[in-house]
Amino acid sequence: MTLTTEQSAVRKSEAATPRRPPEAGPDAGAGSVAQHSALLAISAGVVGVLSYACTLLMAHLLTPADYSRYSAAVMLIGIVGIVANAL
Repeated sequence: MTLTTEQSAVRKSEAATPRRPPEAGPDAGAGSVAQHSALLAISAGVVGVLSYACTLLMAHLLTPADYSRYSAAVMLIGIVGIVANAL
């Protein structure tokens, strides 16, 4: 199939024209960022509360020697998590 000169010119102009997504304005996605930030803050709070409750429960249920092992394991997992997030 051969293109006419007019069709060729239209295709070249379409290829040269940069396409922007419809939401590419100065305030694009501002509400989405705020919603995601709130969700992230809420989830971090829930994780913190659950972690504190788990620590209290383990302190109550375990013997001092077992709790020492538990706290050492939690500390090592925390350090590995920090290093992994830094990478």
